[in-house]
Amino acid sequence: MQTTIFQGAYRITEWITKLVYLNMLWILFTVVGIIGLGIFPATNAVFAITRKWNMGEEVPLFQTFLDVYKKEFKKSNLIGYLLLVIGILLKHDMETFQNSVLRYLSGFFYFVFLVVMVYIGPVFAHYNTTIVKQLKFSLLIAITNPVKSIMMIATVVGVTYVFLTFFNMIPFFSISCTAILLTYISHKAFPKGGN
Repeated sequence: MQTTIFQGAYRITEWITKLVYLNMLWILFTVVGIIGLGIFPATNAVFAITRKWNMGEEVPLFQTFLDVYKKEFKKSNLIGYLLLVIGILLKHDMETFQNSVLRYLSGFFYFVFLVVMVYIGPVFAHYNTTIVKQLKFSLLIAITNPVKSIMMIATVVGVTYVFLTFFNMIPFFSISCTAILLTYISHKAFPKGGN
């Protein structure tokens, strides 16, 4: 009985340590990339690691993070800034259209954009393909798995609420916890056998 409790406590401590370390790596490499150019490659590296964890792989965290960060630096920034510009334009349209039909239409497209956003990290880490195909896969998987999509959006909202409530936990768990939850849910929606 005591052995089982000890093993359980050890596993929990191990996971907490890994999540904190992964979050610290995200902060470090975001800063190393001079914030603006580091945030998207660092986020992609986090999703690459949570994907491996979800598939039962244990990897050296720092080296794996560094390898993905360097390898996907340009592509991560391209897709990251593309989505950032699209999001800003859609939000601007939604807020400035006076016509109710156009406002609802832009609101619908903004919602679709947000759904794609919650899938893009796991899809980017899972599928080694072009940016256009990754965006298409994110959209198709989101549309064909509405329950999973709602769960993913609810996860982001829930995690955001928790970290805004317990603000001091943000540097330790915010990105790593969000990524591991989104990875777990999204992988159940991915077509089997595809990479």
